[in-house]
Amino acid sequence: MKRTSLILMAALLLCGCNSAEPAEITTPAATITTTAETSVLTSETAITTVIETAETETIGVSAPEVEKTDGQKQLEDLIISAAKEQGMYDDSFAVHGQLFGDFDGNGAEELAAVYGNRNKALFEDLCHGAVWFASGGKAECLTEEFDWLAPRLVTSDGKSFIKLEKCYVSSSSSYYFIIENSTAEAVPLPIVQGLYPDGEYGDFTGVQSAYDMSVAVYEDGGNPISTGHTWKTYWYYLMDGSIYSYYAEELTEDEFLAYEGAQEQLYSVYKEGREVKSILKWGSGIITVSWQKFSENGDIEGYSFGNILLDYRGKEVFPHADGYDNSGFYLNPDYSEITAFDRCMIKLYDSAEASPSDKVKERAMTGDTLYASYCGKLWRVNESGAEILEESAESYDNFPQYIKERITQ
Repeated sequence: MKRTSLILMAALLLCGCNSAEPAEITTPAATITTTAETSVLTSETAITTVIETAETETIGVSAPEVEKTDGQKQLEDLIISAAKEQGMYDDSFAVHGQLFGDFDGNGAEELAAVYGNRNKALFEDLCHGAVWFASGGKAECLTEEFDWLAPRLVTSDGKSFIKLEKCYVSSSSSYYFIIENSTAEAVPLPIVQGLYPDGEYGDFTGVQSAYDMSVAVYEDGGNPISTGHTWKTYWYYLMDGSIYSYYAEELTEDEFLAYEGAQEQLYSVYKEGREVKSILKWGSGIITVSWQKFSENGDIEGYSFGNILLDYRGKEVFPHADGYDNSGFYLNPDYSEITAFDRCMIKLYDSAEASPSDKVKERAMTGDTLYASYCGKLWRVNESGAEILEESAESYDNFPQYIKERITQ
């Protein structure tokens, strides 16, 4: 999850989502690489993608054409016919960036694609036009004409989603549509600069730009001379078809120092003359240590701020892949909003010795109880604590259904 490094922030500012898309999204149904690469098809349900390959010329690769099925061609024709009826047709337009298959498993094929003039796109790996969804005997326009990365398939919590990335010159924004009964319905999203799938287990990462920090430093005349614009990573999770923000609990320095490796991290803050502003433990398995630093005489000259990102597993903390992030510090959250899910995730990450690469995989909430596949075991977590139900977690086709049929009944 390297989207908040200074390198990535520069990429976002310079060229928007042209370089912000994850290198790969893996789902139980298919593996879909970036638009500059050939799609890799591993689906047992014949899910295919057809991505225009003009951009492959820039990297010297000739991508083979994927033959379209009759069903795919029929859905293409539906989109074109609907565009004509709605006055959105043009001879220069084409259906491109296609995502095709039976995504919701109901036996009917679906097609998501961009319809428009691709040559108008800002960058070669973008699709210019409106995004359409077709299934059965109808087609509907999901979004207005713009520059998009090709539609992506995201599978989480036993449900399938179409991910769209709307691309500007200096930023990007994400859209998700849940696919059920051959329809695509928009999922309400938090306002972030892009919301990216983080692995394959239903978590997302977003970059938040906000004026959420202030510095109480004044000139002799009493006028404030500091603003509070920050850029920070925030973490989200998907449950029951909606996306929520992870909340956090605040740690005291003593509570933080109970973790092995924490003392070294605090020393790295204090040795530079910095002041710790907050230590927050998130349900995503991450601890943020935020700091600020003034000059020796306490004025704004030389002022700096930032945070350290750490993974916590069992009784130990580890440097997170992003490490140091000088883009802002995290404010204390509203603890009234922390959910049972967040509390259970925190308990689970605290319960087993593990490495940073060990993350909660399959999971399902029943009331205030979390069932999760973690470290190769099946766990049950609630206010009483975390316990192992099965020593060997299986590979589940539908984890929520397995819990309902095998555990809770």
